Amino acid sequence: MAAQELLRAWVPAGVDVEIEAFLHGGSEVGGPAPSTEFWAVPGVSPSSAGPRPTAAPDAATMALQDALAAVAAVSPSSLPPEQALARTKALQVIQQQVEILTLEALSDVDRRQLFTLDDQPSTAAWVKAQPVPGVGRGDVTLARRLRAVPKVAEELRAGRMSTTTGTRLSAFLAKARPHLDRADGLIDGLDAEQVLYGVAVDGICQLVAEQIGGATAAEHDLAELRETLEDIVGAGGSQVERLEAALVVFAHRCDTALLPSGLSLLLDALLPAQHQKRTDRAEDERGFSLAHKGLGSGWHCKGDLDDETGEMLATVLDAAAATDADTPADTTAWREGRAAVGDDTLTPQDWPAEQPRPRTRAQQRHDALKDALRSLLGAGALGTRGKVLPHVGVSVGLDFLHGMPGSLPARTTHGARLARAQVRELLCRSTFTRLVLDAKRRVVEVSHTQRTSTGLERLLLGVQCGGVCQRKGCGNGPATGHRLIPHHGELFSNTGRTSLADTVMFCEIDHDHELHGKGRTLELKDGRVLGPHGWVRR
Repeated sequence: MAAQELLRAWVPAGVDVEIEAFLHGGSEVGGPAPSTEFWAVPGVSPSSAGPRPTAAPDAATMALQDALAAVAAVSPSSLPPEQALARTKALQVIQQQVEILTLEALSDVDRRQLFTLDDQPSTAAWVKAQPVPGVGRGDVTLARRLRAVPKVAEELRAGRMSTTTGTRLSAFLAKARPHLDRADGLIDGLDAEQVLYGVAVDGICQLVAEQIGGATAAEHDLAELRETLEDIVGAGGSQVERLEAALVVFAHRCDTALLPSGLSLLLDALLPAQHQKRTDRAEDERGFSLAHKGLGSGWHCKGDLDDETGEMLATVLDAAAATDADTPADTTAWREGRAAVGDDTLTPQDWPAEQPRPRTRAQQRHDALKDALRSLLGAGALGTRGKVLPHVGVSVGLDFLHGMPGSLPARTTHGARLARAQVRELLCRSTFTRLVLDAKRRVVEVSHTQRTSTGLERLLLGVQCGGVCQRKGCGNGPATGHRLIPHHGELFSNTGRTSLADTVMFCEIDHDHELHGKGRTLELKDGRVLGPHGWVRR
């Protein structure tokens, strides 16, 4: 439904005539018809010609302003509940349409350099000088890119895509465009068509399968998705056009919270040489310094860690924090303190002086490091050869290990991306647990070098769900500093068994606070619904 039709349903009867005039292109609304001529006097500069004439908006825009003013005059609380709710829904649609119209208008201002009419040097400067805030630098950037992403622009105009998603897709394509449609038929040094298939078909299908988490009910959807993507890639045309079409499909299938990380992975798969350059730069820039501040004031450390070192340190800190009995007490104290003052954003600086302050997240990690170092020294590991390295979780496909074009890079539990050489080195000098997954991200084979069944099940489930909480709309996981907790779909007290197929991975917030704390029913990314007493829909 068009914006003006939605507006017509919610304005007082006295405004109908003006809106009808606007809808049918009748007489002018709200004043005389605006001039469509720009300020341009041959041979005379604007500064010497006196003040520039001020043009009014076109009749349609003025009618829209009048209609919005009429809607604002109607208080939502004066409407019946059903009508008030319908009005809110209509305004959401209108807001989306106005955002798109604004972007297209900004694109026109930038393309024709209309900002010079207000003596501004650029579109960004012109936007900043406007008296009404609301349009930011990101909107200007997206407006400039709209002409280069026609499929994204079409989705935006139709209201099927948010401007946030459109900004992310256009940014992806802006980074990829210089490497596409090259005369040598390569993308980042590899066969272009193989890379395009690997990214736009295999890569997208793998990421969507991860979000589904191996649910059997979604097999048909995955098969249909692959067929759609294969049709797009095989349809011919420029590589930019086909990649854009595939990304639009991905954006509609991807959970909103996971779209940024998914696009980042696809970009690394598209441009592996660029990823390797960043890895090499991190290796060159690695460093760590530790200095005593003197006078009993502690130590100061700073540094830049490469991916492997950072992953090992994060793994050690997580393991040490899990054994710290004071950590749950800290969490409880923060919750009670915020409830007492009625402020969910209570910071350590605002903590009441009369109450003992629990440790902050940074202090907990510091103490975890201290406990880990104590254990290391107490075990005498530093005095022997061949010390055992921490167990690092790495999700890697065989296509990546074999150097197949377009394959997704390896990912660690904490979100780091490992280059192929790093993974091979880890495999050569580490004990490891191997999980073999099929195309639907279901584990079909497990082998390991040490028997830790509970830990193995947690690792398997974490890999299967991509390392993030399975609740719809949640992107929490180890990469964001949140533990994943396995939860029985059917209550263990009823069945007496733990089954991988019946276990869901929730972050600690959804598991402890939402499911058990508040007793809420949670919807999963694959459409299943789980309540505190078991499955509601599966």
